[in-house]
Amino acid sequence: LAGKWGAFSIVDVSDPLSPTLIGVLSEGVDNAETILPLGETCLLGTNDLLAVDVSSRSQPTIRTRIHDERVNRINGMVRRNKTVYAANKSHLIDVFEIDAANEPRLVDAYDTTVSGILSPHDVALMDNWLITVDQRKDAPLKVQIYRVWDDGPIPCEQWEVVATIDDPRLNGANRVVVRDTVAYVACNTGDCVCAIEVDVSGKARLAHVEATHDVAPCGIELGEHCVYVGAAEHVEKFDLSDPAAPLRSEVLS
Repeated sequence: LAGKWGAFSIVDVSDPLSPTLIGVLSEGVDNAETILPLGETCLLGTNDLLAVDVSSRSQPTIRTRIHDERVNRINGMVRRNKTVYAANKSHLIDVFEIDAANEPRLVDAYDTTVSGILSPHDVALMDNWLITVDQRKDAPLKVQIYRVWDDGPIPCEQWEVVATIDDPRLNGANRVVVRDTVAYVACNTGDCVCAIEVDVSGKARLAHVEATHDVAPCGIELGEHCVYVGAAEHVEKFDLSDPAAPLRSEVLS
């Protein structure tokens, strides 16, 4: 778990009804927002990028710290092969390369203000495209899709914007996950979950908007035939029988 106010925690959930805290790292952790597990290494997005050794579940330790002016307030990460893309709330998408030991190295950064995104809060991959969402309230653009992969990763200066969505119903677009050709976005100002369909050319359309039961949805995760959303004091389940039209089916807590 990434603890925003300065902690990285490991929780044993082998008994789902009785989760147990088994390891905590707080020293040197500032503004932890997101994690990317890589076996016995866990990348932790903070004001820096940290590679945390979790081989000892009770004693996680920082093995590598990448401190760079282009790395700041990492809020979402996604991996393809040895490339990791990280949404940096300070108008950048960072590109890291990981080696065989899962050691990260910063190799590139894309300035999203060039294409109109002010504060990218999350990233997801769909085939050769990278999707990012802009959470800043009343940001002019909400979602943008870039072509970032060909035979391998494309250098940032050659990224192509293939689609942009500016629909105000996506206000507060904070988190995004992808299944097949549909992206699901949690919007913490609009209090909704949105489905975006993307065709083979990369053209995107807002296909469905579904209100959340509670306010400010800030977490989203795919289930087998559903998507789970964390909104304020509730976890909510959305049915994906029609992948382009998620329907709220259950409020779990």
